Amino acid sequence: MLFAIGTKVRLKNTGDEGVINEVLGNGMFSIYLEAEDMEIPAFEDNLMRIDAKTNTAQFVPAKQEKTETPPERPMPQIQYQRLSSEGVLLAFDPEYNMDGTTKEYVIHCVNDTSDTIIFDFELFLEDESLLKTNGQIAAHSIAELGELLGDELNEHPQVEINLWKVTTEGTSAGLSKQIKIKPKQFFKNLKNTLFFSKKVHLYQLAEKLEAGNQDKKSLDNLKQYTKLNARSFKPKRRSSNPFYRVHDVMEYAEFEPEIDLHIERLVKSTKGMDARQIVHIQMQHFHEFLAKAIRIGVPSVFVIHGVGEGKLRDRIAKELAEHPQVRSFKNEYHHRYGFGATEVLF
Repeated sequence: MLFAIGTKVRLKNTGDEGVINEVLGNGMFSIYLEAEDMEIPAFEDNLMRIDAKTNTAQFVPAKQEKTETPPERPMPQIQYQRLSSEGVLLAFDPEYNMDGTTKEYVIHCVNDTSDTIIFDFELFLEDESLLKTNGQIAAHSIAELGELLGDELNEHPQVEINLWKVTTEGTSAGLSKQIKIKPKQFFKNLKNTLFFSKKVHLYQLAEKLEAGNQDKKSLDNLKQYTKLNARSFKPKRRSSNPFYRVHDVMEYAEFEPEIDLHIERLVKSTKGMDARQIVHIQMQHFHEFLAKAIRIGVPSVFVIHGVGEGKLRDRIAKELAEHPQVRSFKNEYHHRYGFGATEVLF
């Protein structure tokens, strides 16, 4: 280890001086800045040791960690990890400024189970509600909940999240979790997961959701929970997805938040159809699906259009760009759809 607790250091990007107060792991340290009377996390390659005799900063090259050569055939390993479910996770994905400091943490709920789940999420700072959202997450997928700014880690953030598994009878008994985000533990939770291409800060909410899996409070179904919590909500500073209240619990729970527009999925036969008629049918199904998603109040959906020449994708994108109730949309690589689907956020 190149740095030890008590070592006086200078941050390369800001010039601030401090003392290493704790080793967080994964190449990160907790630095106490005496001038600011605060602790901040910093990566090893952003630190310069200050010589005790001369009081000058000395550059210390970052330690080169030994990396293993990836296997030539990685698919069996990925398949094994998929069979070993990670459960339901809360993930904080760091986004960095140009100087290497953390701009914000994008919050996601990860559903790595074989069941569709419904969630109700709220973030507090200093006991005041900052943002709130709810929605549905399909099996083995993720939902973006909002963001926590980098400097808000010092404002005692706390998360409250309720989860329900969708069953044939409606929803299972609820699981309720409260998490107090403490900076030291937060940085120790920096880990890898299949759902992100880099390390993120992870909290496991549940290995799986079952009728008997309850914590602190249990609610019979989402309809009862909504009735008990039906009140207006005004975010303190900002909000993530609009907070929708569910009008029909069963319709919301049974709604599939994706549509496959491949023509063979929509009609039994395309015999006698030309390209114009096929696109007309595809767009008709797209319009009906989009209207229902907005009416029910889901926070996001996936529209599967395939890759091909991109004509259907471009037509969908044009309509989404002009739709007043679409907050944003993106056609990026997804572990389930590749580049063949567009995610729509309301």
